[in-house]
Amino acid sequence: MAQRTVHYVFGCRLAEACGIEDAPRFLLGSLLPDAVPDKRERNASHFANRGDDRIRYYDFDRFRAVFADRMSDPLYLGYYMHLVEDDFYREFCYKLHHFSFRREEDVRALHRDYHLLNQYLREKYGLENRLSLPADFAAEPLCSAARFDGECLLHDFAEDLRERPEGDFTFLSPALIDEFITKYLPKAELELRAVLRGESLFRAADFAWIRSRNFP
Repeated sequence: MAQRTVHYVFGCRLAEACGIEDAPRFLLGSLLPDAVPDKRERNASHFANRGDDRIRYYDFDRFRAVFADRMSDPLYLGYYMHLVEDDFYREFCYKLHHFSFRREEDVRALHRDYHLLNQYLREKYGLENRLSLPADFAAEPLCSAARFDGECLLHDFAEDLRERPEGDFTFLSPALIDEFITKYLPKAELELRAVLRGESLFRAADFAWIRSRNFP
């Protein structure tokens, strides 16, 4: 899954390009699927397909169907776009660049890359913290999908924008993140515009991958 600051870059650019009136609400939705304290709930929060034990994808089509009456709400639009972006990210990392995280050390190295990239993304895209949590968030129908920790999300994202780590990149790099954003941000914008019209340009199942020990 893409890191918070990458989703935030997409959220900021999409909100501006598509004229989302309540941008902070959209931005909150764009980070929310990762705001689950128990990693075992990640499949639920990402609407991971479970129709076949070996096939996986983030089923943004199912999300759109479940919350059909909410798809004009920026919170739900942002959440939907997060799922689309994660499918894009899987395609980019695994199908285009053939990354394979065979060891726990590889996963830790990838997360270290995320931390190293936070400062780069913050400075290149002029990221400012516009996140806030609505007082009535717990009453949102969206909260039926998983148990979200909104306060933890606000804290962790603030830390993302403050940290200045040092080290070498292992898998990702500024050039690769720029490549991902350049390639997929236009596609994300086209999809968001389509959804605002009540349509969709993509099928979630087209981004499916074969689940394995090294490719969960």
